[in-house]
Amino acid sequence: MGNYYTPYPIRIPEELHGKIKKIASTNNMSLNEQLKVIIENYVDKQEEIIDCRDSENDWEKTGIA
Repeated sequence: MGNYYTPYPIRIPEELHGKIKKIASTNNMSLNEQLKVIIENYVDKQEEIIDCRDSENDWEKTGIA
């Protein structure tokens, strides 16, 4: 059985849609693939930020920070 992705409709302003579509074309991707990459990159960055915060909190708990 292949991967199953839950379809998720999203409303995007026309101007932003056009910009993402142009970026996707430049990257030889479909709009959907480009949106997936954008979301994955955003989530990865947020996880790094959260991990940093968690690490700082761990240091504060030890009294070392």
